[in-house]
Amino acid sequence: MASAWRETKVVGGNVADHPVAFSADSKYVVCCSSGISVYSCETGQFMWSLQGHQDVVTGVIADQANPSQVFSCSLDGTIRLWDFMKAIELKALVVKKNFMVHKIVSQGQDIFAFCSPHPTFEHKGTGVAKKLRLPRLVRVSFNAETPTVTTLHKGYADDFCVTPEGDYLIWINLRDLCLRNLTTKEVSHVYSSTQWTALALDPSGECLLLGDKRGQIGCWYDWKSHKKQPKCPVRKILSIQWLHWHWTRVRCLTFHPDGSCFLSGGSEATLVIWQMNSYSKSFCPRLGGTILGIAVSPDCSRYAVCLGDNSVKLLRSYSYETEHTLFTVKRVSRCARLFTGLVLEPNTSRLVFNAHHGRVQWFDTLLGRTVSELEVTPPAANPLPELGTPKTRVDLVCFTYDAQWLATIEYCAAWNVTEVEIALNFWSYDIPTRKFVLNSRVDNPHKSRINALVAHPSKHTVVTASADTRFKVWNVVEHVSPRDILPDARVVEPHKILSWCCATTCFYKDLPATAAAFSGDGSVLAVACAEIVTLWDPSNATLLLTLSHHKEDIIGLCFVTGAPYMVVFTKNTVLVWNLLTKTVWWSYHVRIAAFACDPQAPRFAVATSYQQLQSARDIAAVSLSQSLYNRDQTRAYAALDVRDAHGVGTEFGGSILVFDAASQRPVTVLRLQHSPAALAFVPSLTSATSRLVYVNVWNEVVTVEEGAATSTPTSEEDRERALAAEATGRASTRVLDRAFVEVRSRPTQALPGAHLATANRLGLEELLAGMSTHAVPSARSLAVTVLGRALQRAADAPVAVTVAAAAPEELATEDTTHDDVEHRDTAMVGDDAGGRAELAARDLAELTGFFRKAFAC
Repeated sequence: MASAWRETKVVGGNVADHPVAFSADSKYVVCCSSGISVYSCETGQFMWSLQGHQDVVTGVIADQANPSQVFSCSLDGTIRLWDFMKAIELKALVVKKNFMVHKIVSQGQDIFAFCSPHPTFEHKGTGVAKKLRLPRLVRVSFNAETPTVTTLHKGYADDFCVTPEGDYLIWINLRDLCLRNLTTKEVSHVYSSTQWTALALDPSGECLLLGDKRGQIGCWYDWKSHKKQPKCPVRKILSIQWLHWHWTRVRCLTFHPDGSCFLSGGSEATLVIWQMNSYSKSFCPRLGGTILGIAVSPDCSRYAVCLGDNSVKLLRSYSYETEHTLFTVKRVSRCARLFTGLVLEPNTSRLVFNAHHGRVQWFDTLLGRTVSELEVTPPAANPLPELGTPKTRVDLVCFTYDAQWLATIEYCAAWNVTEVEIALNFWSYDIPTRKFVLNSRVDNPHKSRINALVAHPSKHTVVTASADTRFKVWNVVEHVSPRDILPDARVVEPHKILSWCCATTCFYKDLPATAAAFSGDGSVLAVACAEIVTLWDPSNATLLLTLSHHKEDIIGLCFVTGAPYMVVFTKNTVLVWNLLTKTVWWSYHVRIAAFACDPQAPRFAVATSYQQLQSARDIAAVSLSQSLYNRDQTRAYAALDVRDAHGVGTEFGGSILVFDAASQRPVTVLRLQHSPAALAFVPSLTSATSRLVYVNVWNEVVTVEEGAATSTPTSEEDRERALAAEATGRASTRVLDRAFVEVRSRPTQALPGAHLATANRLGLEELLAGMSTHAVPSARSLAVTVLGRALQRAADAPVAVTVAAAAPEELATEDTTHDDVEHRDTAMVGDDAGGRAELAARDLAELTGFFRKAFAC
């Protein structure tokens, strides 16, 4: 019987979509996405998470009365009180049944919240359209013995705030500013010719800040004396002081806790600090993305800036220097599709996929975060789409077998121009800098969209397949540069240069090439031409065979590892061909959103999404949801979880089906809460089976393992370990070095092997001997894993290391904590003996760095 597949790790999420909160003692910063994450302000390290909400967390605020407690709200309709230092939930309250909570503000003993009805609740039953209920602003007496919920306003609100005394409620809705006196219940309206976009109130409640779509900021001091009017034009209020620096909409406004200044941000990626007494301003420019939210620590020592690339930057308030950057996964896309998919970098456990604005990111599955980025397309100087800013993205990525070369496909198109520019870039890995450097660029390699980009499994060969009916084979060529004399009289001698060029162009019956794949040994190239699969000999571009049994265009191909099967994917069908009998072995009807093949076993996985709207009533519900919170209109759309009459998510969730290539029956079916965008199999370092990793529409990277135990909430040991790691992060690196030297000074045991120079130079012999007396069993298991990988790579290299001090059988009995592995930035080297030796040495160096951290903790 097949073992169960379970989610073992969930990281990432849209942590920058909502403003973060500092703890009352300014020591921690709390972020929210699908869960609540706690980070240390001193070190920037992730501490632990708070799990309990059943849907996306939309807001978090600190409890000023208790420095260890925070309030949170969620689309599940609840407000919860947490002791985040102990990672426990203290209290939970359902604001209103079948309502979603978008934002909360704390004022004294009460909490003010903006909530809206779930967009599908009104459409259950017979399908007859009912009147949609309006969202509302409510007051919740959360800390009372019997909590009560009072409705203050029925209608839409883009943002709202409450005076410190709790006597006024202020909100904005498009062009309308509303002032409600909670004592007399009178409401005044101020109308603007442009849309209001931001709102803030100083700590004393005297100054009201208003931001609009044109980039203006209005400072209104005597707003309490404004007489009640049905709709007063804002231009008639002469007491408002208008400030104008932003050239796009003002997205966020925040006051200092002492009220001496306020901060504003927008699409310019510049934080503006305004002094209240003189309205003078200072700037913190080039933050790297659109500013979505700003938070100031209670001691005014730090700013937390939420950026459009899904990162949170901690800035020092006195110097505006970036102290830490908090993120796990950079922003991928607002839509459900991940253009590049999840591409596995050879010889590592890293996944490469889209990042923000023409970038790709390297995600380390062991560390659980993005470790590096590559800027494929430089950002445009003008961020305004209405002015014709080019829209760029990276569509396809692939590596050569040795990871020395990276190929990317980028698209560039102006918003108001239909013509699209396509570029094929080849990047070479530079070992000294450990970065990919642009080597060759081919503009418009095809006349139409490129559908596939694949690399040969054992040669430096890349194939592109396009909708222009052509597929091309690209090879590396070597030529000698001429002798040159530079202007400063230096002579550049002739040297060898590697570059890429097109070697072969092929087509089949003028049909568009929609997919391509190499066999495991590279002897066969499969190219899908519309509904037909063509098999070619890549060495001489000879057509070998055609397979035709498909009723729609093919979107993907893959050869099964260790079996004579080839899997063909269309939009609604999976077909498995037996290449020995040249017949369809079996087929399965399913709507495909993403797919992946296991490089270590004869199996594959298919992801399906239920994001398609089924009727006009669902479209109306989405239109309502998009207008609930104008600051981020697409957030509510992505958060929809349409349920059927039984309350089970069906239309906006998804599932993953894992198949064995020989059987039509799925090995397992995983039900997902959010739609998957891409998935991939990642080889495991501790076992022969691969892990399944997928990315959903909320930028969460989820790891699924076969036969793994169900993930558990944060335990007391986890919190103690996080606090110890935080203390270690604050310590000097000299302390770690002294701990490392202490380990090396212990008695050693001889290691058998032909050449031990590398091991002795790294101090590995002493480390392994010290492991027998030091209480780090998981570190000992990891040692065997990493060294085994190093030995495999250095099998025929001059340097050979054999380890006998650590027992291999511990791999099956002890758990390995991969999250403690230090960041690995291994240089990819050539497929020669010296290269394998260098790669093995780098593995040993990685292990040394791990022990420095493990023993110090």
